[in-house]
Amino acid sequence: MLNGSSLYAMQIDHRDSQQNELGYLISNCLIRKAAFEAVKASSNITLLTNAEIIQVSTDS
Repeated sequence: MLNGSSLYAMQIDHRDSQQNELGYLISNCLIRKAAFEAVKASSNITLLTNAEIIQVSTDS
């Protein structure tokens, strides 16, 4: 999300689409809750709590 003009802003205009809506904003907490509900009963998934990410890198 950007507030104001920026060279990095994504320009989106509903007139570029045949749809009335461009999409929907969904709160991150609702996405996380749905993801948890989808996997909580799975026996082949281990949920890690109190885990810390030390580093993230890519090959690019």
